[in-house]
Amino acid sequence: MIGGAFLGLPTGGKAGRVHRPTTAIMIGGAFLDLATAAVVAFGLAGPAAALDRFIVVQSTTSIRNSGLFDHILPRFTGKAGIEVRVVAVGTGQAIRNAANGDGDVLFVHARAAEEKFVADGDGVARFDVMYNDFVIVGPPSDPAGVAGMAGAVAALAKIAAAEALFASRGDDSGTHKAELGLWKEAGVDVEAASGGWYRETGSGMGATLNIGTGMGAYVMTDRATWIAFGNKGGHRIVVEGDPRLFNQYGIVLVNPDRHPGVKADLGRQFVDWILSGEGQAAIASYKVDGRQLFFPNAGRRGPHEGVRGGPVRTAGRAARALHPVGRGAFGRGGRPAAAPSAPPGHRPAHAAPALSSVHGVDVRVEGLGDGGERPMCRRSRVRATASEPFRSRTGHSRPWRRPCAGVHRRARRPAASAPDR
Repeated sequence: MIGGAFLGLPTGGKAGRVHRPTTAIMIGGAFLDLATAAVVAFGLAGPAAALDRFIVVQSTTSIRNSGLFDHILPRFTGKAGIEVRVVAVGTGQAIRNAANGDGDVLFVHARAAEEKFVADGDGVARFDVMYNDFVIVGPPSDPAGVAGMAGAVAALAKIAAAEALFASRGDDSGTHKAELGLWKEAGVDVEAASGGWYRETGSGMGATLNIGTGMGAYVMTDRATWIAFGNKGGHRIVVEGDPRLFNQYGIVLVNPDRHPGVKADLGRQFVDWILSGEGQAAIASYKVDGRQLFFPNAGRRGPHEGVRGGPVRTAGRAARALHPVGRGAFGRGGRPAAAPSAPPGHRPAHAAPALSSVHGVDVRVEGLGDGGERPMCRRSRVRATASEPFRSRTGHSRPWRRPCAGVHRRARRPAASAPDR
């Protein structure tokens, strides 16, 4: 018997007769011939394999409360056959869960914390996905008199001065982190005010809105959750439009090298779909009462970051980050395997003007953090790093591999001592 299978058992008969060996497998206490056993085994293993085709996404209550997951996940599952199980908590808790290996993908909205997650080795690479904005809502009486104010910091300072009730999530979520940053700018010590006019719920966005509207308090919330929230009472948006209220969401594949239990292939498929044109279109198509809740921006900068973005190739980004090929950390075609986003307003001027002036094409600049900028030709969708340009026969630095159509046919690697021509 090998592994529960009895091999070469002879059938009954007289000694010396040659018998054809048979193969029997014991399943559930019964011996079955090989053909029958194969059918039964496939029937047993098939559902088990299908049940294992799921991933765990550590995400935020704001995305769940908005209803976006209910809109996009069935589309992904229908295409890929992968079930997505969402753990919706505050961003801080989601990051801690993922750092413990309790998830395959991280989908949250606190860029600095996400980038630290990757820098610490718990994530493979971070990518922008979509954005909306935060708003401050308040009661009809507006006791602090902040309605219509354009500056969030000044409005919060006025709320503190009036000691008007303010309900905070207090849960280390992305919304809470953003709110604390604004209080710090306003010079208000909310820790000292906790339990007085400043109330911390320790709950998700929906629950905090319920508490805030119930006590007549001001609340800072993401716009998507507020639009989808059904218990507004008399509360309304009193402060909006401040660039400081920009709310960017990012996605990270949890690092399988650090956490061996991560389903890297299934997680990669989800990340790539979210960043693809199909995934981005699914996000853009989600509306409540005819209003779009999230604005996809994978591969482009948001409207509050000082640079008008343009679409770039995103499909396969997670795969390239997981399995970089080519020289060093650069992927195929000289593209970086993982490109962290530039901070708001960061736009060095080198490389792009030269490309646009020589080739006569529109060049968008996308941040590479400490690695400099990489110019991208919209015609060819090919990038080169500023530190590793490749020269054509005219000696002009430009992206290698596919050049812009009608400009150059081939690109040559520059010799170290070759002068410009």
